[in-house]
Amino acid sequence: MELTSILLGSQSNNEKERDQCLTLLENAQSENLSLFLKHLCEELNNEESPIEARQLAGLILKNNLYSHDGNRRKELADFWVSCKADYRQELKQQLFLALNSTSKQIRRTSAMCVSVIASVEYPLGEWKTLFEDLIQLIEYFNNSKQVSEGVLVCISFICEELGDENECSEISLVLEPILTIIQQNEEEIEIRVASITTLLNSLGFIWEIFESKEDTQIIFNTIFSCIKNSENEQLIDLSFQCLVKIAYLYYPSLDPYMDEIFQFTLVIFSSNMENVILQAIEFWSTICEEEISISEENEKVKEFGGEIEQVSKGYISTVSETLLPEMCNLFIKQPDFSEEEEGVWNIEKATIVCLTIFSTIIGDQIFTILANFINDNLISDEWNKKDAAILTLGSIIGGVETDNFPEIIQNATKILSQYLTDNNIKVRHSTNFTFSQLFTFHLRPILEITTMDNNNNNNVNKNELLIKQIVQELLNSLSNEPYVASNSAWALQSLMVGKNECQIDDESFSLNFFSDMFVQIVEKLFETTEREDADEYNLRCYAYEALISILNNTPKNCYNILRELIEPFLSKLENSLKIEVLSQKEEVILLQTQGYLCGIIQSVISQLQNDILDYSGRIIQCLILVFNNKHSNSHEEAMMCINSLISALKLDFSNFLPKIHGYIIGGIQSRHELKLCTLSLTTTTNLFRNFKKQLPNEYKNNYIEILITSINNPKINRDTCTSMIETFADIAISLAKDFEPYLEYISPILKQQLELNIDFRIEKDVHFLARRRNAILELYTAMIQGFNRDKIGHLFLDLIPDLLIFIQQIANTPDEDRFDNILISTVQLIIDILLILNKKVIHLFKTNYVSQLLKECITVNDKKANQVGLKALKIFKTNFK
Repeated sequence: MELTSILLGSQSNNEKERDQCLTLLENAQSENLSLFLKHLCEELNNEESPIEARQLAGLILKNNLYSHDGNRRKELADFWVSCKADYRQELKQQLFLALNSTSKQIRRTSAMCVSVIASVEYPLGEWKTLFEDLIQLIEYFNNSKQVSEGVLVCISFICEELGDENECSEISLVLEPILTIIQQNEEEIEIRVASITTLLNSLGFIWEIFESKEDTQIIFNTIFSCIKNSENEQLIDLSFQCLVKIAYLYYPSLDPYMDEIFQFTLVIFSSNMENVILQAIEFWSTICEEEISISEENEKVKEFGGEIEQVSKGYISTVSETLLPEMCNLFIKQPDFSEEEEGVWNIEKATIVCLTIFSTIIGDQIFTILANFINDNLISDEWNKKDAAILTLGSIIGGVETDNFPEIIQNATKILSQYLTDNNIKVRHSTNFTFSQLFTFHLRPILEITTMDNNNNNNVNKNELLIKQIVQELLNSLSNEPYVASNSAWALQSLMVGKNECQIDDESFSLNFFSDMFVQIVEKLFETTEREDADEYNLRCYAYEALISILNNTPKNCYNILRELIEPFLSKLENSLKIEVLSQKEEVILLQTQGYLCGIIQSVISQLQNDILDYSGRIIQCLILVFNNKHSNSHEEAMMCINSLISALKLDFSNFLPKIHGYIIGGIQSRHELKLCTLSLTTTTNLFRNFKKQLPNEYKNNYIEILITSINNPKINRDTCTSMIETFADIAISLAKDFEPYLEYISPILKQQLELNIDFRIEKDVHFLARRRNAILELYTAMIQGFNRDKIGHLFLDLIPDLLIFIQQIANTPDEDRFDNILISTVQLIIDILLILNKKVIHLFKTNYVSQLLKECITVNDKKANQVGLKALKIFKTNFK
């Protein structure tokens, strides 16, 4: 049976034929993979075969060269590299020829296959002529349009496969041909689209090009030409994507071209090309983010000393006055509410984000620029203009100072309070959103507004605050459509965020209105979580999150009410654990609900502390059921509950330790679930802190044994390993002299640290090393302080030789790669050791590298470091008179 027939048969509707053909393909693959790949390659390149068979051959070929699974991908890469060079060259030539296929699908499939081979070979230096070969292919076929398109798609895929982690400056070789193809094929949209896509994907690799003003100008001229001289929305969209990426990668190169980009933006904003408008907004958002990043970086440079490498061009301040009103007009053009809006990124959402970032940069000035737009439209009879003003206000309000605009904020609040019951669903939705922003950033002046009589603007009752009316309307709004109700719940949550953000006193906040409405708010939110349509627009999630936020801020005079609420919350969790799931959707909702209910129980525990004791047995039983459900995604929330219970019950938790110990151990060992592992480590720390020496030896030994085994396991995530060392430090300080039996484990931990290989060119590796070193320093500090507390500091003596090697390693790290906090912690540890062990060890620390650390500590631009350094120096001088 020939390969073409087998491939077609493997897709047959006839089950018997399909199974037979799939078996034949699997057998051919397992018997001789090299030969199988060769035949697939020939089939892909066979113009006489059906396109379906050829395309399937290419996909099977690709899947035998690449996998999304890391381990499998390495296996496939090792196999390919182990093949003879002649064999690999033959297959690559076949794939190159398929780039000339008359079928666009086949050219694309072949391009994918070439790109996965390139992703294996190129980083190893196995295919140095890759890009030259591709350009020569275009020349070989006399600039054939289909070959040009195929090669461009191929280069684009290669750029995506190689990614940012691979240096690929050779891509610059193909830039000129790409730009030439764009210029020579003005009427060939497909080729121009392929060309501009390739340019887009190659931008991350051609940084050398942007060091030349002439080459940079050629790139911009080409992009501008595609924008100006095309009516094809896809081409213009891709061109703006190029501008976005250039703004992110090559901000300093933009200066000569910003005026033209600004003019393009205004034209695009007046068009109906939604995708292009989104990219134009994205461009200005990127400029905002870059200017914020530059400013923050320069602030750090000024603080710690150094040379400023890049200066913000201030594009945002320059364009704000003209651009912002035009951007806000986009809100007016948005359609009324549609069911299709859920989860879709659209112009309205993009504009909200962009305006928010603008306000971060220009601050109060944004109010001045947009005051007329907001004032004129906020009282409009047209829903879309009113909605635009509300959204604009909500988008920019976070960037202005409360103290500079208290009256404007109060007046806006009074007007908005009337729109909570507006006839238009979108206006109600936007009003709820804007209240969430007002509550978050400007709650203080809102709490001072009294309810006004709309007829004569006189106070009806000076003690009746408008905030009560607003909260009441938000609660009523929870019965609205999910689209509106979700934002109502968000606004109620923001009320709690704002209380903390604006540092409003708990007592005055509660007395103003919160205590009076606490039960009503909790009951309405709880009721909302049980709505039949609560899965729409994340309503259930928003309602639960608001409920947890409210409970976390329970007024003290409502604790008696909170005790009464434990029963319905706990019963809801217990009942959820008995439900028999019927469908996948029901299971998702149920598991989500259990997670949030665990969060609610945790909030109650945190508030009531030991008063929760009477319910603790039921809570533990529920949590055990959650842990026992292997499909549950609520193990993290359950572990947080356990942690809160330990803090609340302290030694009373000992009754539950036999039942829950295994789940904490299991969490520590769940190395593939990093968050659960980290939370389990936090719980372990809390257990030792609360029980200290009263923790039974069987549990104590088990925890420490698991930690040591995990720390020494090379497969453990390195950040998780660091968290385990930090936990070990917490255990050491808790146990003090009872930590002595575990001293034998310390040297291997330090030895593992000394053998770490770190690439100081990679920033995340440098930060990892700093955190790991800090964890080691914390461990040694915990031991010396704990031993000293129990008058057995001499036990630390045997650890000092290894510790000195570690300190020397820190001292030998270049200043730019060693953070000040590591310097301070190291010198502080030396101080602790000298104060406790004094003349027994001081001669060991009289070394050049310790002297170097003290000198740096005294001279570095950090007051805390200076104080620590001078203290250490004084100790040395006192003991070496």
